[in-house]
Amino acid sequence: MSRKKRGYKWDWKDKKNKKNQKQENDEDICLWRFLSIMKIPASESTLVHDPHDRVHVDITSLPASIRNFPCEILCEIFLIVVSLYPASSRNLGAPRFTRVCRDWRAISVSYPQLWTTVNIKYDGRYLADNLEVYISLSGNLPLHVHVAGIERYGERGEWDRPRSFAREETARALKDLAALSAQRWKTLAVTADFAVFAAQVEAQTPLLESLVLDSDTWPKDYRGELPLDFVRHAPLLRTITIDLGFPDIVLPSWKRQVTSATYFLHSACALCTVLCHLMDAKELRKLSILDADAEHGAFDDCFINMLLSPTTYHAPQLRTLIVSGCAHAFLPVIVAPALETLTVCQDHEWDDPEMWPEGPLSSLLWMIQRTTLSSLRILELKDIETYEHRFDLLYQCLDALIALDTLRIEELADTVSHRDSLLRGELLEWLTYKESSPTHLPDLTHLTLRSGRKSDGDLEGLVRQLLVSRTTGGLVDGVARKALIHFTSNLGPEFQIP
Repeated sequence: MSRKKRGYKWDWKDKKNKKNQKQENDEDICLWRFLSIMKIPASESTLVHDPHDRVHVDITSLPASIRNFPCEILCEIFLIVVSLYPASSRNLGAPRFTRVCRDWRAISVSYPQLWTTVNIKYDGRYLADNLEVYISLSGNLPLHVHVAGIERYGERGEWDRPRSFAREETARALKDLAALSAQRWKTLAVTADFAVFAAQVEAQTPLLESLVLDSDTWPKDYRGELPLDFVRHAPLLRTITIDLGFPDIVLPSWKRQVTSATYFLHSACALCTVLCHLMDAKELRKLSILDADAEHGAFDDCFINMLLSPTTYHAPQLRTLIVSGCAHAFLPVIVAPALETLTVCQDHEWDDPEMWPEGPLSSLLWMIQRTTLSSLRILELKDIETYEHRFDLLYQCLDALIALDTLRIEELADTVSHRDSLLRGELLEWLTYKESSPTHLPDLTHLTLRSGRKSDGDLEGLVRQLLVSRTTGGLVDGVARKALIHFTSNLGPEFQIP
């Protein structure tokens, strides 16, 4: 082996060791907190150390011993501990406190609830016997399976040569796990390249309720669908999360019964895939379409085509809708008569409507014009920017939402410029009740205004006027005005209601 190759191998191991060290440190923190609370006696103090400063903790003055706790209480405490760190940080899933002492291991092994999470790691060493023993410890309880079959270093797309070890190990582990326990899977999250999906065989998953699918690499000449036979039979599936990095994902028949769906977009054409998936999803109650890393310009033509297209998605049961970034282009094609909560995040209403015809406020207005949104009660606008002469779009949207009782406008720190912010003086004046002006949002009872700017002293006076004007309700010129009962901001506690 050459020096260069040795060096590369050493660097890779060093990176892996650092990653494992971080995961173990997270578990150590959880374990240390638990042991400190439970007051380990001095004779066992060597088992406990503070993971932050790496010194042993002197707890000689703490009187109680953890040995006084009944096994049942210890097991319940162990369940709380394992919930403090994610499945992806576990080694197959074994709780770290099973290595503290023999007593704890004996107690843990006898408690099946502690062994219901299975984690197949990207760089894990797979042994079939270990997997079978681990699965047996969970008895017949439902399982939560997490598979990380890829570690991303480059861009998404085609690959020419396999990452043989990690891919084959992950594919074999998932296949064996399915043979042992697919009938007990309750949740399944698979982040892996095409080869892991292709290696699976058809399985029965009668208990599966939640599914996460993420595949973003594939063979160079492959043009088919993502293989999903291993999750095709899932009569109880209700929640899905799909990362649309793979170009062609066709969902099985269970898409008709899904009630909650989350999509991550990486291209404009992925919106068409989402629309295709949802055409039969009449039971959907919550939908999130999130822009992961798509090119904004590619959505311009997509937005116009959707506006001109006669195709619409009718969602009679949809109650909650969340879109971020360029995904706002999906709003004009959704008809949701029962929609109650809408969240629009992270995009800009551009200055030139002829060059940049789309924007989050434009999309929202198109949606309102196609379906009145008469049931919408909660509107959240997060990190939305707009040029001044496009600000009227916001007023048009708000005036059209006749049932709105909750409005949240929020900005992250230093991400929205002062010039393009929605939180400006004219909006506060527009929201303020005035005898000489029309009443806007008369049903508004909950308001949140959070600015990302370091200083908003110029807005404080206007906020005070707004709050005073909405302190009491009443009937004015035949319009019933409701009083503001809840107000939240980052201006200071004196502005809070209640």
